[in-house]
Amino acid sequence: MKEDGTKERWHEVCRRVIEGMYSVQKNWAKENRLPWNDYKAQKSAQEAFQRMFELKWTPPGRGMWAFGTPMTMEKRNSAALQNCAMVSTKDLDKNDPGALFAWTMDALMLGVGVGFDTVGQDKNFQIYAPTEPVVKYEIPDTREGWVESVRLLLNSFLRPNQNIQEFDYSLIRPLGAPIKGFGGVASGPEPLIKLHNSIRKVIGTRTGETLDSRAIVDIVNLIGTCVVAGNVRRSATLALGASGDDSFINLKNPDVFPERNSFDPENPGWAWMSNNSISATVGTNYEQYVDRIVDNGEPGFIWLDVARNYGRLKDAPDGKDYRVMGFNPCAEQP
Repeated sequence: MKEDGTKERWHEVCRRVIEGMYSVQKNWAKENRLPWNDYKAQKSAQEAFQRMFELKWTPPGRGMWAFGTPMTMEKRNSAALQNCAMVSTKDLDKNDPGALFAWTMDALMLGVGVGFDTVGQDKNFQIYAPTEPVVKYEIPDTREGWVESVRLLLNSFLRPNQNIQEFDYSLIRPLGAPIKGFGGVASGPEPLIKLHNSIRKVIGTRTGETLDSRAIVDIVNLIGTCVVAGNVRRSATLALGASGDDSFINLKNPDVFPERNSFDPENPGWAWMSNNSISATVGTNYEQYVDRIVDNGEPGFIWLDVARNYGRLKDAPDGKDYRVMGFNPCAEQP
């Protein structure tokens, strides 16, 4: 969508994408002191434009959407060009535990699929009750503002001696207003208000408990419900739990956790916002998972030791990917 409200023509799309693509390359070369030849780049760009215009090649969907836009040019936000990501809760920081979940929300709001794990439960973060006085954050009408509000709210529960966090939503554009950067129309502040209230209800009522696997998945799932509100974005997440974690195994069991699995339109659940898989190893006893798989097809199984040790299964183990902590939501990218 252009500034005047009209849609781009195909030649305009091609020019935006090619100029954006080569600008990213040029910026990277300059910032890293790599060689760059403007004449050769111009010649190559013209050829790429012509071939794209004639549909002899097309960029990936994310490149078609984001290359040459203010998001990737002025803001230099290349995250919008990524399809997938993974974040490990082992990196939860006691000084800013909300930051990891805020990063996840930011990625999801850009349409990036995010895999995440629950190993952060071993860090024994305690859930606290914030106290008076109330502090209020005026949320800017930006993606970054929404993300920051969630970080602040989570920190009020996950750090000791914090004040009660409230918000001013008055700056957020109303329902139906155009979203120039991302496209589509705004959902208004209601999904964010609902997310804040859900976090208060689901996490804030567990004062004195530790941040366990259920709480970690609850937070990411609740964020996902906010991201998809308004039908502008999609949110793909994969939760990776530990073998033998009964709470994680039953996250989609309505008999154990009816609230998060509710189909009541007045009080809908949030369990559907992630695919859940178990981190398995050779020799894992799978009998404990059979009933759950029969009921709803989950959990799945991921063998991190295989990903860490093998490039291709036909080759000998090399251990080159020993740092692998998880996968993207489709589980084809460690």
